[in-house]
Amino acid sequence: MSERLGNGLKLTAESGYLTDAFYADLLRDRDVLLEQGPCTDTALSAECAALLYFEARLLDQKRYEQWLDLYTDDAIYWIPYDDTADVRSHINLVFDDRRRLEDRVLRQKSSHAHAIQPDPNYQHVVSNVEAWQMPDGCRRVLASQVAYEYRYGHEVHRYVYRTDHTLKQHENKWLIAVKRCTLINIDAAFEPPTLL
Repeated sequence: MSERLGNGLKLTAESGYLTDAFYADLLRDRDVLLEQGPCTDTALSAECAALLYFEARLLDQKRYEQWLDLYTDDAIYWIPYDDTADVRSHINLVFDDRRRLEDRVLRQKSSHAHAIQPDPNYQHVVSNVEAWQMPDGCRRVLASQVAYEYRYGHEVHRYVYRTDHTLKQHENKWLIAVKRCTLINIDAAFEPPTLL
């Protein structure tokens, strides 16, 4: 169940899709690419890279509602502390379902989110994109990314991470069903990222 606000942002009322079966699939899918050979479909990789570049540009331009439109209604945005752990029994830096993603976008746009004021500027760099068409019809995309975040009066923060996107086709376009960001310095002290 969802509703649209006056600003066009769709709000999801609940996340009934977070079931034990969903979590089991999420953990299984996490491990699928560990032993994957080299990417051989360069056309597929280029097409998926275009989506990742567009996602990065939307964040850099602060077009948050359009960024959110790149995600499925049952999306997961995940930044684990331990990339090998069960998400249900270990703490994650971020584990947002669709509703929490919508909350995140509303906070970004709100003047009441004092922890992220002034509004940060971003620059995302995407590279090393590899993509595979999976037997279940999804696409899996691995990439290396760097995100720079700057707020007036603060230092520039740099986040270096690997991404694993699961893309699903919806109404003749590919949308992000899962985005997992693995920070290379997750065990270090750092300012929590706003949006990667």
